[in-house]
Amino acid sequence: MRPHFDLTLTMVGIVALLAFGLHRGQHPSPTKPVRIATVQAGVPQLQKFDPQFTGEVFERFRRLSEIALAANPPPDLLVWPESSMPDPVRDQNTESYRFVTDFSAAMKTDLMLGTLDVEDSHDYNAALLVSHSDQRVQIYRKIHLVPFGVKCDAQAIPTETAEEPTARPLVRDPRGRRHKCDEQISPRSDECRRSN
Repeated sequence: MRPHFDLTLTMVGIVALLAFGLHRGQHPSPTKPVRIATVQAGVPQLQKFDPQFTGEVFERFRRLSEIALAANPPPDLLVWPESSMPDPVRDQNTESYRFVTDFSAAMKTDLMLGTLDVEDSHDYNAALLVSHSDQRVQIYRKIHLVPFGVKCDAQAIPTETAEEPTARPLVRDPRGRRHKCDEQISPRSDECRRSN
């Protein structure tokens, strides 16, 4: 019987690769832990997009973020919630753009926040990552909106006392328009179905 060197070499190679993989898996490369601070300003939904509350919204985020940044050591990433700013942050003509760029330039931490993003007259629910080192902005737009994924007004949910099915809006924006979904209450939104 003739020896099968090709099979023997293949098996030795497979065993060597498995041994190397097991060894590397047990001794991962050292990494620095990432410190993250989240800020929840608790701005009431109808005040968030009302121009008369814009300064108050900015001040809440500034004050709470400065508290988080005072930690020792400070966080590497500061996270603000979805729809945290009253205007699209990438629109350079808005107060939100000026606030976020000025604030992120002053701190030594990356900032991730949720915002409305407008491109080619389409509104998107997006997440922005602003790098503190070079003010570079990365964007992720939500591709698939999930119904009732954010919050739903409990008064709009039928109960056992309802005599017949009813259809009523879940949210009103600051201008009094009725909306079916919570994610689209910005006065700029054209995509959310409105009811009269």
